[in-house]
Amino acid sequence: MKILSIEHIGIAVEQLKNRSPFWEHVLGIKHSSTEVVEHEGVKTDIYDTGSGKVELLKSISDDSTIEKFLNKYWQKEQTNLDLMRAVQRAQELNPNAIIPSKDYRNIA
Repeated sequence: MKILSIEHIGIAVEQLKNRSPFWEHVLGIKHSSTEVVEHEGVKTDIYDTGSGKVELLKSISDDSTIEKFLNKYWQKEQTNLDLMRAVQRAQELNPNAIIPSKDYRNIA
């Protein structure tokens, strides 16, 4: 089996407001829409890459699947470190592919 494309990737986040600088300014992916999906208990920010989407999912309900996931697995310090390493590695691989923000260390 060969994967031809990916329609979207969902990422659980604690908050949406601080995520935009990373996706827009560091990775250059434009925000396309925000929507609330009541029956899933989430608010989503959608960033369109042109060939797929990145969907950030924030819980709006204490009993949503996203809230349960974050409560079980979220480790902020490790996530910030992983984010910095990912940005640094992407810049090493292709310095022209990413436009660094003034301080991407404070966006997670």
